[in-house]
Amino acid sequence: GVQSSVWGYKSKKSIYLLGASTVESIYIRSSMRPHCILEKIILAEMFDCSVYNLGVSGAQTLNIINIILNKIGNKKDSTIVVSIPSNDATVLSLLDNYYSDHWRYASIVPATSKDSLRTKEIDYQPFKKNIEIIIELCKVLQLKLYMTSIIYTGENKVYAKLNEIARNICLSKNIDFIDFEPIFIGEDSHFYDDLHFLPSGSHHYAEYVFNAIKPTLTPSEKHKIDIHNIYMDISLNQQIMWSESIKVSNNSIVKIIIDVEFSTDAESKQAILAIDYGSNNIESEFLKSENKDIGFFKYLSGPIGKRVELITNIKVPKKCSAIRVGLRRWSSQLVSINRFSISVVNS
Repeated sequence: GVQSSVWGYKSKKSIYLLGASTVESIYIRSSMRPHCILEKIILAEMFDCSVYNLGVSGAQTLNIINIILNKIGNKKDSTIVVSIPSNDATVLSLLDNYYSDHWRYASIVPATSKDSLRTKEIDYQPFKKNIEIIIELCKVLQLKLYMTSIIYTGENKVYAKLNEIARNICLSKNIDFIDFEPIFIGEDSHFYDDLHFLPSGSHHYAEYVFNAIKPTLTPSEKHKIDIHNIYMDISLNQQIMWSESIKVSNNSIVKIIIDVEFSTDAESKQAILAIDYGSNNIESEFLKSENKDIGFFKYLSGPIGKRVELITNIKVPKKCSAIRVGLRRWSSQLVSINRFSISVVNS
């Protein structure tokens, strides 16, 4: 699939991140995934661009060729960042490599086998061919290509060999290569296993990608993002905990991001999100409480006993120049807030 960023910004200029599960990052909070962090950096640095995540768990380079051709083949002048998947190492160990019928790694033929034949010695030529196809395909489609090494920590001789091959091909063909080997090897504090990011690893990835692509980005004085961190690591009570007043406009894209955990004593309406627009005489998509201390509000619910990230869009009414946002518990006795922030994108 295609993951858009949580910030809601839309630009005619786009960056697409391609890779496997490391890029996809579905096991960390949405706002912490590489494309969201990269777009936040781009907007904060006053550039005009949207970032999309086309990472797919289990992908290898033949999948990436298919994705480029079938999903972004009509996105002329876009930028794509291909992070070479670690899965190629396993695919190359199969007798039919990229054309194997392995239940997990088949790309073209039906995935019918759970016991595919293995090769005694890896032939790296199919991988080399795929890297060259990706490069030539991007030239034909007029896509600006950046390629990164396999992202991993620890030691892996096959990953290192694949990185060496891709690095040399990119050098010979004048393709920008972002080498994460010296950055992440030995830095296991950024990973929860050898391959998959913790939020700090996702930040590092996004920062290095940004620095690589920065010279090609288009500056704009009209686009920026403000992140307001309201509070962290608290438990809600029966009194609304309000943010400070935050400036907005009718053109603002406002997102409420709440990293929360609900207790097991209620399954719905566990908490409420309250909005103060500075006036009660406005039209709002939120409910209006008879309690003046609450004002406009919506109920918050999530899976009991689990930590989740809830993201709510706030449509700014006409003639509204500032808002306050508040939280309080409702039917649940224990609502733990790990992080409560408000993003405002001005476009």
